[in-house]
Amino acid sequence: MPASAKPIASRREYRVYVVRLDPKVLDEPSFLRANAQHDPKKSCVYVGSTGLPPEERFIQHTNGIKANRFARIYGLGLMRSLMERRMLARTQLIAVRQEAAFARRLRKAGYAVWPTEEAYQREIKKLEAKRHEKLAERAGRVREHRRAQAIARRASTGSRKSPVS
Repeated sequence: MPASAKPIASRREYRVYVVRLDPKVLDEPSFLRANAQHDPKKSCVYVGSTGLPPEERFIQHTNGIKANRFARIYGLGLMRSLMERRMLARTQLIAVRQEAAFARRLRKAGYAVWPTEEAYQREIKKLEAKRHEKLAERAGRVREHRRAQAIARRASTGSRKSPVS
């Protein structure tokens, strides 16, 4: 590869994954409170999103790396039957929005789901704030660049105003 050629960075893809939880998770008061209306015939699940392969992310949960407590203690494995291949996202914010919507649908279908709707809303708000900060920072860099270009243009054309004598 020529020295001037830069390798193209691959875009990260985020995907939604579902972990089947042991029904013993219903002994946890906070989990039970969040899922009081669940159908006992349906599974207990943890819904997450990741930029990693779902299998790798599940292993992280079981090893306590950035792990959700319920997924770490009660996680039995991935529920591929619920994982949708088309649920890919280019940004973490989009992935978390998809995750929240999917968790809502599962909860409505009778599954006992973690995290709660409130947790999703907090995470979305945090990611939106982070996105706005990045956009404001980028806009500031663009303004500075344009200012520098205008100064350079004026200097190269010699358009300085000479004082009137």
